[in-house]
Amino acid sequence: TATGKYGQGEAYAYLDDLSGGREAGLGVCQKLDGGNQCSPSSDDNVTKGETLILNFGQTVNLETLNLSNGNHYSKKDSFNGTFGLTIDGVDKGNKTLSSLVTLNLTGQIFRLYNNNADEGDNKQQFYISSLNVSAVPVPAAAFLFAPALLGFMGLRRKAKNAA
Repeated sequence: TATGKYGQGEAYAYLDDLSGGREAGLGVCQKLDGGNQCSPSSDDNVTKGETLILNFGQTVNLETLNLSNGNHYSKKDSFNGTFGLTIDGVDKGNKTLSSLVTLNLTGQIFRLYNNNADEGDNKQQFYISSLNVSAVPVPAAAFLFAPALLGFMGLRRKAKNAA
């Protein structure tokens, strides 16, 4: 589930149209018009004070993360700002794309927020243009642990009843 926030208020996760060779992606929109379009149309990326929240509903490993900038051209004018990252309520601080070269981020809820100072610089606004995640499997030992735990509880109850 993708949701958005602006400050402490609610906003909308917004998937920008990728037509016409423009590269954009998933951002945040503070207000929608009657046709569920972002209003104004330029407010569809993650700008200062906005947060994009991704809740996967289970623990996942974030393998890749690509951001494009507010100009919609990730190859021509790359995103050059920092962004804040929180995973499962733990603030991971400011990140740049170069600091995430080797991703091994595990969690369920990822919050990416824009903490750049310049609201008007499209190169410091961003969209998630793509990401890859994989589910984190429950260890096989967990399935062996549960029956053993139930067995110990049964032995304890039996011993308590015998006393």
